[in-house]
Amino acid sequence: MDNDEGGVVFVNCIGSDISLWKKGQYDETFEFESCLLYDEPEYHVENKEINSTWKFFDHITKRYLVANGENEFHYKENYSSLIKVEIKTPMYALKELCLSTIATRLLCNGHEECDFKDLGIPKMLIIEMESYLKDLNKIHGDEDRDEWIDWTVFYENEYKLQNI
Repeated sequence: MDNDEGGVVFVNCIGSDISLWKKGQYDETFEFESCLLYDEPEYHVENKEINSTWKFFDHITKRYLVANGENEFHYKENYSSLIKVEIKTPMYALKELCLSTIATRLLCNGHEECDFKDLGIPKMLIIEMESYLKDLNKIHGDEDRDEWIDWTVFYENEYKLQNI
């Protein structure tokens, strides 16, 4: 990404580097702020204070879904640096990706019976999440869950082609 474009770039969307560019009030161009290695989070039911990575994922996802794909928004209600969000996947794939990732993490960590309202995911995804989790559990059954692979890696090139 050119340094004057700015944005949050999801390379593989999940389990990828997130590059963050910000443009301050007096800046002429967007500048690189930080680069985080985003790990798929294990949601901690007992200690919710340590779910900061999960909350970041939820925040970005919610903003994107609610804004119908608008790529500019202010991060806080008060003035803050403008952030542009660039997500390489089409809208339906992002939603599917959210459901798949969260459901997989819950199953892998043995939290399939958790209360979805406590997860902090967008409300509009909760009903679909419950259904998705049940279906995923039926498909995989008693498989060794440590062997599951993030399917987004295999479709990354396909997503890029759709957005050219």
